[in-house]
Amino acid sequence: MIATRSRARAMLRVARDDRATAREDLGTTHPACDGAGWMRLADHAARLALVTAGVRSRWIDSGQARHHVYDARGRGSSPTIVLLHGLADSAASHARLLLRLRGQARRVIAIDAAGHGLSGRPRGAYTVDHHVESITQVLDQLLDEPALLAGNSLGGATALHYAITRPARVAALFLTSPAGAPSDELTRADLRDAFAMRRHADARAFVTRVHHGELAALRACALAALLRARTRALALDELFDSADQRALEPAELRALAMPVVLIWGRSERLLPRAHLEYFRRHLPRHAVVIEADGFGHCPHLDDAPRVADLIADLAAASGREITSTDR
Repeated sequence: MIATRSRARAMLRVARDDRATAREDLGTTHPACDGAGWMRLADHAARLALVTAGVRSRWIDSGQARHHVYDARGRGSSPTIVLLHGLADSAASHARLLLRLRGQARRVIAIDAAGHGLSGRPRGAYTVDHHVESITQVLDQLLDEPALLAGNSLGGATALHYAITRPARVAALFLTSPAGAPSDELTRADLRDAFAMRRHADARAFVTRVHHGELAALRACALAALLRARTRALALDELFDSADQRALEPAELRALAMPVVLIWGRSERLLPRAHLEYFRRHLPRHAVVIEADGFGHCPHLDDAPRVADLIADLAAASGREITSTDR
């Protein structure tokens, strides 16, 4: 009864906070006429559902942005797991992973990057360096033990940067279609064009491109509207202009000492195969690189239970390694 009352109070508090934030976000524009409005409402709805399930919703200021974080106490013995999303995504897309992984880990965290999800917009330029530094500050404040970082796309590059600069804080890396490899001019132009999403049809094409299988028409349409709203709200030119200047160096990758698992879907259609081969050549010998059937660019959207099981296996193995080292 006490737990039920506490949960009910939490739901009311979230609903009250979200109504206030939604009014601030949407202003006088009706959400039915505003893609950004639907985007914010979807993020608030995900927050309400996760808080109802017992996940803490909190904000941490990095100095560069006010980041929203989902922070869940786990029931397992594996190390803390941190979920890092990609460009134009949000922590809410990791909800199924987060809820499933609570049974295996001591703690599960999912962070909204600056300008994504429920986080505030970046203060100043949105370059790769600023993005990485902002997430680094959030992780430094959050983590109280070495954690497994699970990152998709830009989140994968972010996880790698953190592991390079804070190796003692990283128990293991789980990467799905990570960004961070150097790109040639054609690849850079293709990615800029893909994320521009000038028309709704472009956004629909992007949704098809990043998923393994065909989505139901209504879901594809809704995802396209959300993605288009997110990309229009971000200063992506700054990010793309800085990407190659901050590509991961071979020596940085070879120096990684923690366990590394990289998953590359056989239905990957956003990043070129040259990026996979770059990581194959330069990750340390102990890194495990798997080309997996049934996955596209965002495996957590294609098959969340399967991805959660893979992360849980790595977390359990890294947890045993940490315990052995401590002894």
